[in-house]
Amino acid sequence: EVWSDTGEGPILLRGLETVQARPNYCRWISESRVVTGMQGGERIRIWSIPEGRLVRTIEFGAPTWWEVKEDRILSETDPGHPGKHIDTLLRSWPLPDGEPVDLGRVDWEALGARSSFFDPTGSTWFYTKGRTVFARPLPMTEGDRDRVVGSHGADGVMFLFDACRGDRLVSIDSGGELRFWSMSAPES
Repeated sequence: EVWSDTGEGPILLRGLETVQARPNYCRWISESRVVTGMQGGERIRIWSIPEGRLVRTIEFGAPTWWEVKEDRILSETDPGHPGKHIDTLLRSWPLPDGEPVDLGRVDWEALGARSSFFDPTGSTWFYTKGRTVFARPLPMTEGDRDRVVGSHGADGVMFLFDACRGDRLVSIDSGGELRFWSMSAPES
């Protein structure tokens, strides 16, 4: 259900999938477009607001974690390996109606990554490993090297997804230390 900022509504978005163990997420693309879907689901839907009209469905084809960034959807799809991050396909969908662009593949188990996050432009994929935050340029090409963004005081670093905005990433380690990273600064 969607309410306007004046309290009018609700507009009902029909056709959402529901699974008790996974909530539906809602992310705004613009004032007139919203994306809904489950993290780890196989599809998302883009709606026109205030009409509540379905504009587009993106089928990932396998369990997928997705993000809405500026003018695109960015995704990590794990084809053929339910519950495991093996040969994860990174893709981008330009909005409103662009076709998918492959950004590269990642074997999470071989990499030893714990969590990940795309920058707003889709040009960098960040991941955590141990106590360190890394940046990988996208699309991935042979010979590209990952850059160390910085390190925490303890292991178990994870990104706080809802706290990442604009050019900033927020990470937390197992000791509870928060770090705020600015990607537009010359040094992170």
